[in-house]
Amino acid sequence: MHMSIRHVTLFFFIAVTTIWGQLSPGKLSNAHADLEGIENCTQCHTAGKAVDAFKCLDCHTFIKERLAQGKGLHANPEFKQCQKCHHEHFGRNLSLIHWENGKPDIDHAKTGWKLLGNH
Repeated sequence: MHMSIRHVTLFFFIAVTTIWGQLSPGKLSNAHADLEGIENCTQCHTAGKAVDAFKCLDCHTFIKERLAQGKGLHANPEFKQCQKCHHEHFGRNLSLIHWENGKPDIDHAKTGWKLLGNH
């Protein structure tokens, strides 16, 4: 089988981008830009796995304290997996909070900051 330089170049490009996509799925948000780079993956991920919520709490100590007290939105069972609402690797300008039903529909009673009257 004879391969031209064009075929070899195309094959190389596809192979490299496929491998790089597995190693770096995209840029981090502005908030986590300092963690950019393959040498920092294990700051948030357990090797070969998704984000580890316990590793998030190493940096996000205020949330860790609130969880220990059973307070705040993150103390609710449906909000204990960080990556459910906080999506990364979509670039610098994406909001880190994904509001499933939209921000106005958040149940403030779950946050520990119940809204009463004219707030």
